[in-house]
Amino acid sequence: MKTNYLMPESAHPINNVEQKMTELNVMLFEKFGSFENVFETIQNIYDKLPEDPETEKLMTLILHFRCLEQLAAGSPGFLNFIDERNSYKNGILP
Repeated sequence: MKTNYLMPESAHPINNVEQKMTELNVMLFEKFGSFENVFETIQNIYDKLPEDPETEKLMTLILHFRCLEQLAAGSPGFLNFIDERNSYKNGILP
């Protein structure tokens, strides 16, 4: 039996997903000012929704930003992402 393997479009699709997730988190951080603000906004929405098994899925999202807030507070590395991203925008390297 012959097996055919398909090559992914990009060389490192996992890295691409991680890059997109990082970019999304950076954009949200910049939009809201901090992950704590994102966390509070989603928490407020969650608190106003009726109890339903479907609304429990929001808890995963809430906890994601809660964890990111703790990671960003404990490590300045995330802010380095923002500095690097801004350096591409304004042409000044960090």
